[in-house]
Amino acid sequence: MIKILDLLREAVEENKPKLYPLSTGGAKTLILLPGSGKGGGQGGSDFTTLKNNLGKEFSIYTADFPNALDVRAYAKQIANEISSNKSIGSFNIGGFSIGGAIAWHLAKELEALGVKKFNRKLFFIDSGIADSSDKFVKDMLSVNPSRYAIAQPLSVFKKNRQGANLSDNEEREIKKFYSKSEVEAFKKSNEGNYLAYEGSTYPPSTNDIESESKTKNLKDPWIIEDKYESNPAIFKVRYSVKPIQIKGKSFLEGDKLDNESFAKKDTEMKKGLGREPIQPGGKELGALSGVKTIYLIAGNGPEGAKDKNQAIAGAKAEAQKATTAGGAAIEVIDGVTHGGVDGITKSPKLAAAINRYY
Repeated sequence: MIKILDLLREAVEENKPKLYPLSTGGAKTLILLPGSGKGGGQGGSDFTTLKNNLGKEFSIYTADFPNALDVRAYAKQIANEISSNKSIGSFNIGGFSIGGAIAWHLAKELEALGVKKFNRKLFFIDSGIADSSDKFVKDMLSVNPSRYAIAQPLSVFKKNRQGANLSDNEEREIKKFYSKSEVEAFKKSNEGNYLAYEGSTYPPSTNDIESESKTKNLKDPWIIEDKYESNPAIFKVRYSVKPIQIKGKSFLEGDKLDNESFAKKDTEMKKGLGREPIQPGGKELGALSGVKTIYLIAGNGPEGAKDKNQAIAGAKAEAQKATTAGGAAIEVIDGVTHGGVDGITKSPKLAAAINRYY
């Protein structure tokens, strides 16, 4: 009996409407699918700032999704919801991060249904569609290299250890390093105002750090560290969403394990994410028929500013496989990262670009 009830609950949950509005009343309608995060994709979290930046001219619809997902069935349900929703007039679609790949499948379903109110524009927001799910995972791991060390002011370091929420300005104060030479350059430019805990030295207790700071007459020094916390209690607070296997490991080793863990628990759980055939012996999904693609790319990566020419070339090559419509619109948005406080979806520049290309 319990098993039957569980199956019934799953069936009800599966058939619940996926789309919901963030804003209505605008002359331009955009349907946006989010990227993955803790517990799955959360459209409201990813796109509320973008909705505000776009203003009253836009009606925004979005959706959520779980970590484990049949991408193509999910896209089909949303396509059906769009088709039957009389409140949705002419529209375009888009997706952020992994949501861009799901939006590509949504465009496929809209084509199959012959939805005429689809204006045939697809916005890839720091995103794209890979040949296969395996390639999507491989690309994700390659663009997220391990850090060598990080640095943050002692005041922020203490809040991190306590699990306190950081303000946007405090988030920006945290400087991330990705090579030993960058750390050495940082030390030179901040001579006499940092405490470094590298190699075999782990950051000691907060009291010990504060005592060392006072001894050296440092008010709020930068704390440089090259490894994850080794204290189990502090690790649990500071890195609650990360695998326990990285506790005490260097960032160089631990970041790789963390990224691989995320891929297994999240990205690899999304069936049919790429264009690969689902059935053995089947064919790879073909390009969209005449859908215009717009690639809006974050200008900064983990190691700083991206090579614009390389980013644009990559988008052009992918667009040739994504759609039969030539001449993809491509724009690199300066000064934004993929996610975080300066993430692309929070940028007014993104809203301005969407408005131009809509």
